[in-house]
Amino acid sequence: MMTVLTSWWRANLPADPAGRRFVAGSLVDNLGSGVRDVILPLFLVQIAGLPVAEVGTGLLVSGLIGLLGAPFAGRAADRAGAKTALTLGCTLNAVVSCLLISIHSLAAMCLLLAVSRVATQFSRVGRLTILAHVAGERRNTLRAQINIFNNVGVAVGMGVSATALTLGTRSAYLAGFLLDAVTFLIAVAIQLPIRVDAIAGPAVTPPRAPAPWRHLFTDHRYAVATALNGLLCLHQAILFLGIPLWIAATHLVPRPVTAVLFLLNLTLVIALQVRFSAPVRGLAPAARSWRRSATGVAGACALMVAATRVDSTAVRVALVVGAGALLTLGELCYSAAETEISTVLAPAEHRGLYQGVFVLGRDAAQTAGPLVAALFCVSLHAWGWGLLLAGFALFAVLAPAAVRHPEPVSV
Repeated sequence: MMTVLTSWWRANLPADPAGRRFVAGSLVDNLGSGVRDVILPLFLVQIAGLPVAEVGTGLLVSGLIGLLGAPFAGRAADRAGAKTALTLGCTLNAVVSCLLISIHSLAAMCLLLAVSRVATQFSRVGRLTILAHVAGERRNTLRAQINIFNNVGVAVGMGVSATALTLGTRSAYLAGFLLDAVTFLIAVAIQLPIRVDAIAGPAVTPPRAPAPWRHLFTDHRYAVATALNGLLCLHQAILFLGIPLWIAATHLVPRPVTAVLFLLNLTLVIALQVRFSAPVRGLAPAARSWRRSATGVAGACALMVAATRVDSTAVRVALVVGAGALLTLGELCYSAAETEISTVLAPAEHRGLYQGVFVLGRDAAQTAGPLVAALFCVSLHAWGWGLLLAGFALFAVLAPAAVRHPEPVSV
């Protein structure tokens, strides 16, 4: 057992100091996020006394505001520097976490959560921009290693949140929010010393180069890649919302199967993410990884169609678990392609702005995810799963050609 753990540790921990700082900072950051994401909705209802409908409205409004903040965060990373964007985002989020305990109205909730969403865009785009410059050709491997420890951090944070939920007191929730605030500050303190001399200050634009926003709006290839990546990102809504909602609505398989799916996903991602991501370097391998991702998601939808047709509970459980495994494999391939496509297609001098727009596409898909999951996975029954199957199969056939050839030249 120790040999297996040692081998896993060596394979997934970066060898260079900068990579280790990235991993350590992201681990700490996601530990705090795991705590806050679990306790915040319950705090808003049980302690702040907000109706469930108002909580849902506030989360939607703040999410939309954060969605629109991504491109501006990217532009700020280009002009002021990625480290500045990272520091600003983490600091603002720490302040918001300290103030969450004071929420007593919908307006206060919307204000604080909107600031938090925008701050998260700043820190996320700052990290992505630093990663693109520091890791070079190893960016995909390092991103995979970071994702692994992100999952570990979230899992630990969710475990820690159980203490606050068990106590259920205002002081317990306050302790959880303060822990989240501290993790933001620790994370940025760990990652700031990473050397990124090439992007330490504002990017210098050649005198005759088009304005960054104008160049972005005329870069149709990047816009198409952003939209397609957002569509493929819907696989997460299918796994984490669609199948659980289907299980709850149809009663065709036992509800504990949902927990099995989540555990299977976490285990496979931790075990296999680096193995899937490391070989993907350049647009052609990324396009193939996109195709494999869409094929896996389409296969999962096919299994769900079959699960609605069979009579045996045991067979249905096997089909649903198989669908969860295929969706996770789709996630692994998707993550392997996403970093390469978003980085290689972006001009180096405007990378922050481009990363912000790419994040916008993914976040838009995540915002639409609950609606897609409810409509296609539950309301339309087997027909919904069939439509998803057809859509992702079409994606697998057509989408990779949009990014495969040729690789762009920076402006």
